[in-house]
Amino acid sequence: MDKELQEFLVRQFDENRQHLDRRLDEKFAEGQQRLDEKLAEGQQRLEQKFDEKFTESEQRLERKFDEKFTESEQRLERKFDEKFAESQQRLEQHFNQKFEEVKHYVGIRVEQMQHEVQIVAEGHDVLRREISELRQENEHNHQEIISMLKFSYHALDERVTRLESARG
Repeated sequence: MDKELQEFLVRQFDENRQHLDRRLDEKFAEGQQRLDEKLAEGQQRLEQKFDEKFTESEQRLERKFDEKFTESEQRLERKFDEKFAESQQRLEQHFNQKFEEVKHYVGIRVEQMQHEVQIVAEGHDVLRREISELRQENEHNHQEIISMLKFSYHALDERVTRLESARG
C-alpha cells in the first residue's frame, strides 16, 4: 500500500472516529439535557411518564447510534480492516463509559424521586389521619351542640308552658 494512500486512509479513519466521538458526545449531552428537563417538570408527571419517556429516548438513541455505527462500520470495514478492529474497541469503551455514566445518573435521579415520592406519601398519610381525627372531633362537638340545643329547647319549652299556664 503506498504511503500517501495509507496516510489518507489513516486521516479519514481519524476524522470519522472524531466525528463519531463528537456525535456520541452530542447525543449523550442531548439525552442528559432532556432527562434533566423532564425531571424538573414534576414528581407526579415524571412518575407517570418516566418509563415511557426513558424507553422512547433510549430506543431513539439506540436506533440513531445503530444507524450511525452501522453506516460507519460498513464504510470503514471496506477501507480499514485492521484499523477498524482497534477503533471499534475504542468506540465500544467510549459508548459503555457514556452509557454507564447516564445509567448511573438516571439511577441516582430515580432513587431521589423514589425518596421524594415516599416523603409525599408519608405526608399524605399524616394528613389523612389528621383529617380523620378532625372529622371525629367535629362530629363529637356537633353531637354535643345538638344535645345542648335539645336541652335548652326543652328548658325553654317548659318555661313557656309554665308561663302560659300561669297566665291562663
